[in-house]
Amino acid sequence: MTITAYHPVKEQCDETPWVTASGAPSRPGRTMAVSRFLKKRLNLKWGDLAVVPQRGLYVVQDLMSARFWDDRVDLMIPIGAPGFKESKDVVFLRQ
Repeated sequence: MTITAYHPVKEQCDETPWVTASGAPSRPGRTMAVSRFLKKRLNLKWGDLAVVPQRGLYVVQDLMSARFWDDRVDLMIPIGAPGFKESKDVVFLRQ
């Protein structure tokens, strides 16, 4: 699965970067955005957990732009932290 990073800023989110699509507050280092395709394919729900190797435990709380149609997740990272793009297996845990 493709894993990328995003920052809680208007340029990478929308006008409310500190509020996720689920309505929960953004939490860099914990918030995960998923592609709409992946959310539907795996029937992911807000609050489901995801284990990302070498990155930790994240919470499914946000959606990626509709232009991303594949199996892809975006990890929110602190402002100023370097971005990344990786390919790893992610394990989702249902709540």
